[in-house]
Amino acid sequence: EKFLWSSSYSAYDIKEYINKKIDKYVTLYSSINFDIDVQFIKGEIYDSALIDLIIDNKRVAGFMINP
Repeated sequence: EKFLWSSSYSAYDIKEYINKKIDKYVTLYSSINFDIDVQFIKGEIYDSALIDLIIDNKRVAGFMINP
């Protein structure tokens, strides 16, 4: 969370950051067909981020990040 709100990173920047971490720590990374989808949701006071993990074109996990 601190990474997200202490910066002005774009959805693309966050996706690339996550991809680099997966590449570093997940050994089966190259054999899995996956994607990361990052969206920002405008709030009245704070914005939120929704990060979806997609494997084989199916959403398998979603993470809502609120400040």
